[in-house]
Amino acid sequence: MGGNSLTATQKGRFNIIFPDGNELSSIFPQATVCNTVVGKRGFFWSKKFRIFDKKNGFYCEIHIYPDEKGLIGGLFSRKKEVDCTTAR
Repeated sequence: MGGNSLTATQKGRFNIIFPDGNELSSIFPQATVCNTVVGKRGFFWSKKFRIFDKKNGFYCEIHIYPDEKGLIGGLFSRKKEVDCTTAR
């Protein structure tokens, strides 16, 4: 992002094991902390949040800020600024 923000991605999966033996595995989306030096600090998630249930064969994918442009798309279009005071 910029000099006043931080973007991080967790490596690996987060697993939840229930007492009945069922296990959910998830991959967290990209996290961004803005206004780290100056201004009111804000935190928000972006990209995809994925949850897997191998035992029952379920998969869930949640898109957070799906209209966000990538590197090439961002060069040719206006990018909406994220208001860090309302993004949660």
